[in-house]
Amino acid sequence: MPRVSIIIPYQRDDARLESTLLSVLENRPEDCEIIVAHDGSYGNPYNLEDELIFVDTDSPASDVDLINAGLYAACAPVIHTLWPGILVRADWLEEPLERLDRTDAAAVAIPIVGNDGTALPGAQLSGARGALPWKRITQPQTGALVGPTIACGVYRRRILLALDGFLAGSALAASLEAAWAIHELNLPVAVSQTPVSCETSTGDLAPGQSLAAVGRLAAAYGKCPSGWSAAARTLICGLLTGQLGAAVAWTCGVTTAGRIDAVIAERLARAAGALAEDRPSTLSFPAQQGVQPRTRRAA
Repeated sequence: MPRVSIIIPYQRDDARLESTLLSVLENRPEDCEIIVAHDGSYGNPYNLEDELIFVDTDSPASDVDLINAGLYAACAPVIHTLWPGILVRADWLEEPLERLDRTDAAAVAIPIVGNDGTALPGAQLSGARGALPWKRITQPQTGALVGPTIACGVYRRRILLALDGFLAGSALAASLEAAWAIHELNLPVAVSQTPVSCETSTGDLAPGQSLAAVGRLAAAYGKCPSGWSAAARTLICGLLTGQLGAAVAWTCGVTTAGRIDAVIAERLARAAGALAEDRPSTLSFPAQQGVQPRTRRAA
């Protein structure tokens, strides 16, 4: 059995995927499997069936859907999620795997350094007083790490399976929600000191983020005020700073958090029960999300 499953979602950009694959193949650790998850749109022009495992899903599939499909097909006890466009170096997984071997950490964040020098240690909250609420969560500069980012994270597979995978949505929302869920389960996270590089700015790693979705999750997990008075203050701040559109989107999410409170509570209770009994997950999430992975493994 492999020690770690490296899952890379195909985002319809051959060049970025193949540059990441090249760096992984050149530096891969022993006892690993490399999974490329796609929606049937990747043509595999270099015939890499002997080096990779391809998991194709029904189209259309979001990046998070693809990661979950790869998780469903993976065999190793450790999952490493990796975004196309990230370039790894020799021994980049050595420290995270050692952390998981020697501690009870549920996940390890690997720092990412963009081509413009920007650094993304993981999913963070800045905690800056006076900052607009969505900026405290979606655009942190410094602050407490809450967990890995799905763009480059290392997780115990049993933890993700207990949670039925990442919650569907944007990459940013999935990263934060998984981190908050791990925290609610009283599980620690760690940070690697071995960074990887990114071909673009780290800000490009979470395209299509939904402020409404992130706000809804933040309120459901109690990470920001959810009352109407707080919403009014947010709208006023947005108006005064010329960011009314972002303020409206955030407020729409925060004030509708009640729609997912039961979903989050059930998700956490189910995960806590599975982990307490140390039983395997039912692996129900692909069917629930309409993702049916079809795995082609090298003979």
